[in-house]
Amino acid sequence: MGLKQWFEASKIPSDRVTELDWWNETLISFGPSSEQPSSSSKELSPDAALNLKVAFTPAQHRSGRGLMDHMKTLWGSWCVGVVDQGDIKKAEQRGMKEWSGFKMFFGG
Repeated sequence: MGLKQWFEASKIPSDRVTELDWWNETLISFGPSSEQPSSSSKELSPDAALNLKVAFTPAQHRSGRGLMDHMKTLWGSWCVGVVDQGDIKKAEQRGMKEWSGFKMFFGG
């Protein structure tokens, strides 16, 4: 949170930027390789080549590099779950429990 303006100033389209608070989630569908990923907080595409659920999790880090920008943005880590076809309806609910083809990755 707090960096959307920076991404837009860097020529990244607004519809490609999703700001999340800690523990918020978003869903992303990737179509055929020639298509751009679509970000949605509500629906996944059963026809997509890849569906992901991304959760923004807390990290032990303080944001800011200068004297006046301390704690102006939210620093965190990512939990990314690959959503199999059988889990599409479950992925629309909060959390990642009881997915049939559970694959999760973590980055910080």
